[in-house]
Amino acid sequence: MKAIERLRDKARGLGTNAAVGLDLETSDLELQAGVVVVSATGTAVIAEPESESP
Repeated sequence: MKAIERLRDKARGLGTNAAVGLDLETSDLELQAGVVVVSATGTAVIAEPESESP
């Protein structure tokens, strides 16, 4: 889905490696039959692997 790809690319452009709290919204355009607009938002973060407990 292009909306998620764009969100991922923007997050990478900010120097992060993940997006959390992803929210997808859709709306149909009544001007043209069969056209749906998808909007993706999220918070860009730097995710690190969980360290093992000693």
